Amino acid sequence: MYTRQYSNCMRVIELKSRSLDLLKHMDHYLYPEKGTIHSPYQYVEANLVEEVPMDHMVDFDYLTGEYGESLRYKQCDGVTTIYNTTNRSKIVKKKNKIDVQSDNLSGLFMDTYRVIRQLQIWDLLNSGGVILHASGVQKEGEVTLYVGNKGAGKTTALFQELLAQPEENSMLSNDRVILFVKNGSLLVFGWQAVAHVGLGTIYGTVGIGSLRNIHENAGGTAYLLTQHELITDALIDELLTKTSDQMKSIKEKIMLMPWEIAKLTGSYIREGYGRVSKVICPTLCFDGESGNKAEDENAIIDQSFIAMEDLSFFSDWLGLRQDSNYTENVRVIKEAMSKVHTFSVEGANLVKY
Repeated sequence: MYTRQYSNCMRVIELKSRSLDLLKHMDHYLYPEKGTIHSPYQYVEANLVEEVPMDHMVDFDYLTGEYGESLRYKQCDGVTTIYNTTNRSKIVKKKNKIDVQSDNLSGLFMDTYRVIRQLQIWDLLNSGGVILHASGVQKEGEVTLYVGNKGAGKTTALFQELLAQPEENSMLSNDRVILFVKNGSLLVFGWQAVAHVGLGTIYGTVGIGSLRNIHENAGGTAYLLTQHELITDALIDELLTKTSDQMKSIKEKIMLMPWEIAKLTGSYIREGYGRVSKVICPTLCFDGESGNKAEDENAIIDQSFIAMEDLSFFSDWLGLRQDSNYTENVRVIKEAMSKVHTFSVEGANLVKY
């Protein structure tokens, strides 16, 4: 068996598998620990099998998965059994062990990372964590968060900061983070997922041409994601014919995995958490345009907290959610954030050192 460990800075999950291919692709999607931490609180074992029979689901109830898949589940004697008929996978959840089996690498990969991500995120939310719409960059355990409304430049700022110091900076998250307090410090965990990146951001940072063969250059993990819209040579060739003004007006986004963003920016993937050291409210603008002013920072941050009911896509299909006062948790986190250095940046260059 080969192993990987994943941490949300509160607890550790250990993954075991006989498949090195699975672990390679997991490394391209989630952020593994670099060292070994003893006594994980949860174990996950994931393996390929010759067949996952789909005709043994008598008395199984229906459940909707994270991405709309049709799941069948049954609870009996403290054991939850889930079949993902879309991915042809079987998931068995016991007290501190979850087994994932599939007859194909794509299904095994998708359901394994979803299981681990469910464990990480619900653990934090059940412990007082709250969700913020933000991008983030980690450097030596310190995190810079970029918070703003749609189109403010959060992803552009992420790319610019990774490119500014690629050997030191690592991507935390492109779109969502979870904030929580531990031992009196405000910490943040990156919501690790496929990033939806505007083509304008790509054009203005790494260049459209850098997208060519990006899926292959990043290990081919994108081909395992059945709902992933792949970047084609035809799209790249079409974009390369457009003018600068045309590219700035394009609203279309592409899908990139964390490891693909690391490849594009020459950066690395490291642990997906850290201490919040500063919060920046960016306003991306060109040619003398103006946007939000500094006095709007508090309002921008307040509007960026994500309510639990707005996470309908992230269903609690593993049954991990516990009762908590999310409104009170937001209040506590806001108070902690008020002590963090916060400022606004406006212009084409959003990274200030």
